[in-house]
Formats: sequence, structure tokens, C-alpha cells
Amino acid sequence: MLLPQTKLQAWKNNNSNYGLKEILYYWANTTRKKDFYCVPGVVKENFGRGEVELLVYSNRSYVWGDYLKRKLQSRENIHYGCSPFVYSHIMNDVKVKRDKNTFILPRSDSATGLGDEKEIIQHIKTLINSIDNCQVYSYPLDKKYWEDHGVDAKIISEKINDPTWQLKVDTVFRSSKRVYLPIVCSDVFYASLCGCTINFYDCLDLYTKESCPNIITNSYAKSELKNPFHIFDSLIRDIYDGQQNSSEIEYLNSKMLSLKNIQSREELNQSLSRFDSPIRVKSCFDFEMCGSMIHDFQIEVNDQNIDQYRNYSSSDEIREIDKILELI
Repeated sequence: MLLPQTKLQAWKNNNSNYGLKEILYYWANTTRKKDFYCVPGVVKENFGRGEVELLVYSNRSYVWGDYLKRKLQSRENIHYGCSPFVYSHIMNDVKVKRDKNTFILPRSDSATGLGDEKEIIQHIKTLINSIDNCQVYSYPLDKKYWEDHGVDAKIISEKINDPTWQLKVDTVFRSSKRVYLPIVCSDVFYASLCGCTINFYDCLDLYTKESCPNIITNSYAKSELKNPFHIFDSLIRDIYDGQQNSSEIEYLNSKMLSLKNIQSREELNQSLSRFDSPIRVKSCFDFEMCGSMIHDFQIEVNDQNIDQYRNYSSSDEIREIDKILELI
């Protein structure tokens, strides 16, 4: 059942899935109640769509991804920042050995409708078994499904609103030499920022043109790539798949994570003050709980080195890439 618009918007504005808001609050060193929506990822469903279709965003939003800034120019009270994951990456001081390969399993959603696809499941098992020192991760809600089908999978956390979710993802990628992904998603850019090599694996017919027209796999013919997402998807696969760091990868990471918008702790604190709630209630960021969980995660809060992320990509525009980014 659909929620009434007012309740739906309230849910979006107070949602802290994947610990996104908590990381922003911690970096900004604020406990004041905020009322805003935070973009959860690269949101592929918005590729190739106009501003009028981006109704999911309220006028109180923390937005990242350079392509969204172009689409939302007329909206008021929107802060264009960098991905919260970037702040997690800067703060995370955990020491891990980079000696694993990480395999991310397909997620069950409307695009896949995971069922008893024996051929696909066996195909994925074969892929996993062919990878040395492989750690396998599943979306939390899918863990039992994969276990029931004989795939032993880890999860980032049992709860998707875990305040340390971003830090845990960063730690997994720091320990990884290669990250295997079924589709183009936010993890491409997160893992690449962490120094991983990206490999895309074929899910056979798990994703189909009928179930999810905005996703392509190796099963699709290149001649069928016509809409903006397909063009972008093909670009990402061509540039990232099996490749070491390059100027193109750095440029795309900078654009998709909005690295040039990274802020010092004081700057972010000032920016988020526009979202201060007029309602005097207990802060949505509880330092006694969320703050201590983050603080206990072996972090070092130091914003003295953020310029290296602002200058992460080449200063020269890569025209061929920009032409495709303009399409999305």
C-alpha cells in the first residue's frame, strides 16, 4: 500500500539507511536535529530523465553526483556535496591487508525477482569457485536466499540503518584486490576510490530487457544499446572492467562522487545548518549511540588532507566522457 504523500516525504527526510546521514553528522560535528533527504547512491533510475521526473527529492536535500546538479538547478534549499562515502573513506583508519577478492551477489529486487533459477545459481557458484581467496557478500535481506541455495555469503550488517555501514563497506574494499559486480552501481565508484580493480561478471538472463530495461549484461548485443543508461553502462564497463587506475577512471570517480565538493568539517557544519529543524526535539543523531559506534571504529577525523580529493581527477575535461555524462 502506498503511503500518503506527507508520510512518505517524512519517511524520506528522516531516513538514515546505509548510515549516510550519520557520517555527515559525525564529520560536521553536529547533533542538531536536521530535516532533509540524502541521495542514497548514483540512482541509475534517474539516468536519461528530466528534472520533472525527479519528484523523489524534496526541496530539502543533500545531493551528490554532478549529473544531478545539472537536473536540479531550479530547486531551492538543496546542498550539493560529495558522496558521504568519501568522508567515511577519509576517516577510516582501520588497518587491513589487501589480500582478498570480493564477489558481490546480485540483489533481489523488482529487476531480478530471484527465484529458483538453478542454471543461474550454478553459474554464479562456478564463478565464485574460480576466484582465489574470495569473500562473498550479499544484501542483508538476501542472505537466507543464497544460503538456502548453497552459497555461503557475508553481509555488511544485519541492519541497513547501521551508522557504521559506510565504514564497513570501505573496510571490505580496502581489503580487496578485485571486486566482482553484476551491474554498474555505486559500488563501482566506491571500490575504485579504495584502489580496487573492478570486474563485471555475467548473470546470464537474471537481468532481462523485460524485467529491467535500464540494465545490460554481457548477454545484450552492443547494437541494442540505445537509451542513455545503456550508453553510460557501456562506457563504465569499457573503462573500468579489469583495468588499473587511469585518468578516465579518476575523472569518472570525481564526477560520480562529486569529489570537488568535499568540505572541511566546519564548512559542512555550516552547509547542513540550512536543514536545521524548527521543531525542538531530541537530535536524530545520538552521539551516545551512533557517535560512539562510529568513534569506536578506528577512525581518525582530520580534514587537513581533503585537497587531495578535490584535486583527485585531471583538471582537463575528457570531452568524450563529458558528452555521455550530458546524456544522463
